[in-house]
Amino acid sequence: MNYNKIKNITILFLLLTLWSCSTPKVETKGPGLVSFKSSLTSETDVANLKKNLTSEPGVKEIDIHLGINVIMISFDRKLNSVENFKKLIEKAGFKAEEIKAKKKGTDLSR
Repeated sequence: MNYNKIKNITILFLLLTLWSCSTPKVETKGPGLVSFKSSLTSETDVANLKKNLTSEPGVKEIDIHLGINVIMISFDRKLNSVENFKKLIEKAGFKAEEIKAKKKGTDLSR
């Protein structure tokens, strides 16, 4: 092999490695848990939203905390997605801001 071919293969390998490291990985298997900050205002809102979300495929458990406006959904990632739940909550007329879990060791406030 000549030098240019080796150089091109090396560059291609490095680019693919960088691309695979920078591409966000979306979990599509196993159990999922998502939390949303919402804008629910009444027990009726809670009951209606819970009824709508419970009928979705893959939903295992739904906890809605009206006092702090948080919706927590446990689901099967093979059957549903975070994006779908966000759309459903917004379609029902409520805010659905995903609450991302902090990774261990990333708190720099100390």
